[in-house]
Amino acid sequence: MAAVIVQRYRQRRQIRRNRIFRDRLNPVERFDDRELINKFRFPRLTILQITDEVEGHLLPHGERGDVLPALLQVCLTLRFLATGTFQDAVGEMIGVSQSTGEYSNLDLERPRNNEADYINRKNFHSLNVQIVCNADLLIMDCVARHPGSAHDARVLRESALFAGMERQPPLVNGLILGDSGYPIRDWLITPFGQPANVQEERLNLAHRETRVTVEWCIGVLKRRFYCLHMELRVEPHVASRIVYACCMLHNRATQLGLEAPEDDQAPPAGNIPLPNPGVPNVAGERARTAAGKAMRLHIARTHFH
Repeated sequence: MAAVIVQRYRQRRQIRRNRIFRDRLNPVERFDDRELINKFRFPRLTILQITDEVEGHLLPHGERGDVLPALLQVCLTLRFLATGTFQDAVGEMIGVSQSTGEYSNLDLERPRNNEADYINRKNFHSLNVQIVCNADLLIMDCVARHPGSAHDARVLRESALFAGMERQPPLVNGLILGDSGYPIRDWLITPFGQPANVQEERLNLAHRETRVTVEWCIGVLKRRFYCLHMELRVEPHVASRIVYACCMLHNRATQLGLEAPEDDQAPPAGNIPLPNPGVPNVAGERARTAAGKAMRLHIARTHFH
């Protein structure tokens, strides 16, 4: 399969050798794999594979009608995701002028619709992103469409994950750990608010130590794609797409065993606890909460003697 991808790339390159492409520096030929991973987060073969997968969905022309090859569009996007900068640094590095950048300018105005909803507890505009990962740091679920003022519990309740886990049979046969901002369920275990005995204290300790995994996953995601550290001054629907793209590419890099770059200046990835916004006091909700508490108590008594 790798040989097919490389051969296909060579054939397309011969077909598209026009003046514009000849004048540009082709990054997959200019850099070796080590440099490509450093700059674009992936080696040559993976970049070619990604290009082959998305080429049919890319715009064929730049702003002035110039031909912008799919490979170059992919490299521009990967470089932006990796660094958080787009036109100046990227254009200088791979020879694309600002006039042919597909994103034009990242510094767009604040949200034009429902602006106040996007102001979070730190008083700046943001999205509240929900991420679920496994022990291998693979992101199993991501929701990136809610404004920064939304409570964690609301983000969860309006997600496909919540609907899938509430039905029978559930979407996943297993348990998900969440902090105290989430509603407890028999599939979603939150820590004891006030541990009554050593078993409950031990469960809380194990819960906290296990939840470090998702915080580490978010930290790796942000180090790998530094644009998530930046203020994404784009419209919310564009920011959502950027987050989803980063998550999918993160999984690909993780499966390939590619390490995230070190970044001593990156802030910690820990979550800020939000107050529980409460839920409707209906019989079904009470029953599900009771089932969750029973499951948590059973786990504490069975596994944390």
